[in-house]
Amino acid sequence: MKNPRSHRVLRSVVVAAALLASPASQAAPAAPSGAKAIEGGPTLHISAGPPTNNSDVKLPAPSPKHVWLPGFWEYQAGHHVWIKGRWEPARDGMVYLASQWSYQGHLWTFYPGKWVLTSVAESSTDDSAPQKPQNDLMIKVPPPAQRLEVPGPPPSPQHQWNGGYWTWKSGHFVWLPGHWATAPADMIWDQGHYRKSGLVWHLIPGHWRKK
Repeated sequence: MKNPRSHRVLRSVVVAAALLASPASQAAPAAPSGAKAIEGGPTLHISAGPPTNNSDVKLPAPSPKHVWLPGFWEYQAGHHVWIKGRWEPARDGMVYLASQWSYQGHLWTFYPGKWVLTSVAESSTDDSAPQKPQNDLMIKVPPPAQRLEVPGPPPSPQHQWNGGYWTWKSGHFVWLPGHWATAPADMIWDQGHYRKSGLVWHLIPGHWRKK
């Protein structure tokens, strides 16, 4: 004679196993407390700022063609962890944007380090005169903190690094990478930046000016 109680126990085990195997019952990994992933990249917004100290020790370069990638604070499992800097071979036609935190709108925003394409711009006859910066762009939100760029060796002794800056496109800030350029005679490069006036920020694009 079959035991009804054994059948009930067996049915309970089978139902429980089916529920555990179903996709709906498998919860996604929890995000770090106080952190929010942003669509389109691993950038984070958190309320707790990174520590001000660091333990970065810059070792001797393996060769003149290596660039130093600075260390940074990374947010992991609810707290900040220091990631040591390191040397990497320079990449042709690219510049490294160092990882950094920026305080924006009462939250800390993390910009992960990455290699981005740049260019080598040769000066032309039009560059021999100072360029008047176009500052007609006005926005009502403050720009992020300036990115730290780590360019490779210059193409020649006559080349100067023209640092990148934040520009405004399609309703949000976009980093315009720097590039190498031959400096016109008696001129220096003014890096693009913002100037606050009342409740708005005016963009002053990068441009050449007389020394």
